[in-house]
Amino acid sequence: MRLAAELFDVPIALISLLDEDRQWFKARVGLDLPETPREYAFCDYTIRQTDVMVVEDALQDDRFANNPLVAGDPGIRFYAGAPLILHSGHAIGSLCLVDRRPRLFSAKQRKQLKDLSALVLSQIDLYRTAGRVDEVTQLPNQAQMSEDLHDLALRFPEGRYTLALVDILDRNALRDAVLAVGIRPLEIFQRDLSIQLQSLLSAGSGLYCVDDGRFAFLIKREGEASDRFIDRLVMVLKQPVASGSLLIELDARVGVVQINLEASEEIDDALRKAMTAVHQARTLGLSRVLYVSEFDIRHQRAYAILRDIPRAIAHDEFHLVFQPKLRVSSGAFEGVEALIRWQHPIFGNIAPAEFIPLAEGTTLIHELTSWVIAAALKELAELHHEGFRIAIAVNVSARSLERPQFANDLKTICARYAVSHDMLHIECTEYSGLTAPATLESLRQIRALGMQLSLDDFGAGYSNLTCLENLPFQMLKVDRGLVAHVVANPRAHQLLQGIVSLGHAMGFRMLAEGVETRDVFECIVSMGFDHVQGYYLCRPLSASALRKFLRLPPRF
Repeated sequence: MRLAAELFDVPIALISLLDEDRQWFKARVGLDLPETPREYAFCDYTIRQTDVMVVEDALQDDRFANNPLVAGDPGIRFYAGAPLILHSGHAIGSLCLVDRRPRLFSAKQRKQLKDLSALVLSQIDLYRTAGRVDEVTQLPNQAQMSEDLHDLALRFPEGRYTLALVDILDRNALRDAVLAVGIRPLEIFQRDLSIQLQSLLSAGSGLYCVDDGRFAFLIKREGEASDRFIDRLVMVLKQPVASGSLLIELDARVGVVQINLEASEEIDDALRKAMTAVHQARTLGLSRVLYVSEFDIRHQRAYAILRDIPRAIAHDEFHLVFQPKLRVSSGAFEGVEALIRWQHPIFGNIAPAEFIPLAEGTTLIHELTSWVIAAALKELAELHHEGFRIAIAVNVSARSLERPQFANDLKTICARYAVSHDMLHIECTEYSGLTAPATLESLRQIRALGMQLSLDDFGAGYSNLTCLENLPFQMLKVDRGLVAHVVANPRAHQLLQGIVSLGHAMGFRMLAEGVETRDVFECIVSMGFDHVQGYYLCRPLSASALRKFLRLPPRF
């Protein structure tokens, strides 16, 4: 604008854009006003023609003589404007020159202004397309969607829009598809799908590609009309999509968020909220989910928990409790399981079932595992020094077992506290990755050190009996879900008896978890279980309470 003002020697130069009710200035020099009503806009006349419009003296022009912008501030007397017309033929505004005194405007100057307006249009096109188009689908991308939303907010500040985010495949499924067929067929598929999605849209709606396999609709609809459109979209997405020689069955989820254009923070946060709703839809197994603020409360708590784990380790907020395990043949408690607990200064007691899965999604799980093992062995060394000859079991994350150096780390910690390897029992929960080469090698190295390996929660998850043939475990800990109903349910009794017989036949020692009543305890013992653990015998104890418990005479 400074170039235009200097070139034509005018005090005011503007790029003016028009919507239904107003003109607003995308760029301006010499004028403080950000916008004016459209009814007063000289540019409203400019965009109705294809050539430069010149008003040499507004007071002598019947169209503008009584215009408030002429009679009052800024006191326009001279105006020259070149329309800004897109390739689509839509006139969006003008490049205009304004002076507070009358003046002439030559044919040469008209041409110069028109040439300059062409440069402005080129810059507008370049600005709108550079970095704002997805290369694969040729759809506008996330950056363009954000700009469009802010432009809509300027033009229709009281507008209500619905943003629908379509996640066509689970992230893991998308990765597997790329590995299976390569990137090129998936790119063709995304282009084909984008065309199909565009065919669903009507005027007033926009389609964006905001990430690989993720499309966003911007719909100028509310309430039932919006719901009907999204329901139709969900039905279409349930149908397989043909792309070349591929017929791909989608696992699409739709996250929906309502946007109030009056609130800029809602515009900036719209896509994140839609992604949150998509995540919730996948978690719940639903086709579509409307965003509600309660989703954020859960995610914010999860983020706060993860953020605070390193601080909690440094400030000793974690502590261990110990649950004794009974050896049936001797009637003595010969081992304990170390269980982590966290008393958070703000959230209070946070259950391991909440913070452990969160940590397992990050490298923080390695810090937690190291802390638990070190704290458990330190306590065990003190117990041994006091004459309590028991073993201690620690539950280890699968993520830790995947680390090549994990067995050496265990050896180092045992040496630090002078604990015999056979006094440390490593427990890991059954899952499908146990037979992965790196994990299996780690388990074998741990066993070679003389440490006992236990498969925890057996029967609750993967339960692939054939994998037990190659896994170096010595004990199977049968999940409490199988144990709880053994007295009341004859089929549960039969199933558990079969598991005990099979385990013993394969050389495993068998432990029953979650034994909470005398009847269940007696039934478990009669079945031939080697070890028992549960609230009937003892709840988890603090270190000092454990010592008192171990001094008691045998009761079983």
